[in-house]
Amino acid sequence: MFQEKYKIGLKQYMSQFLGERYAKHQEIIERVAHTIATDNDFSAFMALAVDIYEAAYLKAVDDCREQFDKIGVKVEITGKKV
Repeated sequence: MFQEKYKIGLKQYMSQFLGERYAKHQEIIERVAHTIATDNDFSAFMALAVDIYEAAYLKAVDDCREQFDKIGVKVEITGKKV
């Protein structure tokens, strides 16, 4: 019963994170959710998800910057530091 809060939390987080893409990943998310048993597990998994998102975002930004560099356009992407 205690583990249920992690399952619900993980599913809610992933639903917000993935939006419309959640449905195609729902089966694996539910299977993974059953393995989350502690606060540490939950925090570690959420940190992993955020790191994956951040790494993909930074790669996309770098790829775009490289493409602009090839055509001689200097691009600077700035944002609010969290």
